[in-house]
Amino acid sequence: KKLSGRNEIDSSIAPELDYFKQMKASFEIKWETHSLRLSGDMAYHDASVNYTINVPDSTAVKASADTYMAWKKTGANQWKVQTFVLYSH
Repeated sequence: KKLSGRNEIDSSIAPELDYFKQMKASFEIKWETHSLRLSGDMAYHDASVNYTINVPDSTAVKASADTYMAWKKTGANQWKVQTFVLYSH
């Protein structure tokens, strides 16, 4: 599903975040950058992410995904994600 704008993204994940808070879940996240290319005020970032979800009294859940991010420079040493694509596997 394509989501556009912070409000739409935030509202789409709010139920999951509430669930994880109730379960007292913690996350271990490791990013690995495969490439990062700069072009003017844009940066293109190809990476993978491995994460573990830890819930008390339960088996840890491990997952991974490939990601693509396009960043836009918004000021001196400031960047904002313009596009974020996550490919779960």
